[in-house]
Amino acid sequence: MTPVEVIHIYNGISQIMGAMVHAAKQRDWESLQNLENQCRPLTQSLMESEAEVELNTDLKRQKLDLLRKILADDTAIRHETQPWMDELQQLIRSTGSQQKINKAYGPGMH
Repeated sequence: MTPVEVIHIYNGISQIMGAMVHAAKQRDWESLQNLENQCRPLTQSLMESEAEVELNTDLKRQKLDLLRKILADDTAIRHETQPWMDELQQLIRSTGSQQKINKAYGPGMH
């Protein structure tokens, strides 16, 4: 992998993360999942090969800028998805409680 390829991959991740922020704000969970699946091979590629690549000062600066944007987007995604995750967790808990009640007392007991 060349230094330019490393920056190209970071750029791709950054673009996908931007689209993920948009999907999260729209509560489009299917698109969010699809975008996450697109991002995974890019991050895997960096994990496997980036350590071997030496970046010059300009490319290091570009990488740092991209990483800052990626982290900001990740924070924005978490901000959008956390309330939904909390609701889902509550639903799972209440469903589990209802199943225990049904098992103990039979269906139809609330």
